[in-house]
Amino acid sequence: RPPNILSADFIGEAKLLPGRVSGRNGDLYIVETAMGLWLAASAPAQELADGQAVECIIRPENIRTNRSGSDSNSFEAIVQSVKLNGSTVTATLQAGGISMHATLLNEYAVNLKPGGKSRWYASAENTVVIART
Repeated sequence: RPPNILSADFIGEAKLLPGRVSGRNGDLYIVETAMGLWLAASAPAQELADGQAVECIIRPENIRTNRSGSDSNSFEAIVQSVKLNGSTVTATLQAGGISMHATLLNEYAVNLKPGGKSRWYASAENTVVIART
């Protein structure tokens, strides 16, 4: 897990989703975002306070379709474009006024079409929350 936003940006393409801490759920933080409530793991050695401005870091390879279970870290998005990269596909998504990329294996991207709307999610364990600086 990256310790700060600079590190997250340096190690590769990641989406920064701004929000505010609204509590805890065990070891995870609850974060209010433009895309609803998200659960996120903390960066190492970091304590966050309720109401604190934060960024949720989500890497494209950790965004998936076909979510089952909880509504946290789940969102409906419009597929803006689909790009074949060999064994993977990169989908550009638009949700809650936010644009992001999802990188999927081809077998999971068969039904993706530009203009289509579908449900997506990122697991809480693969979503990292860092204090906004």
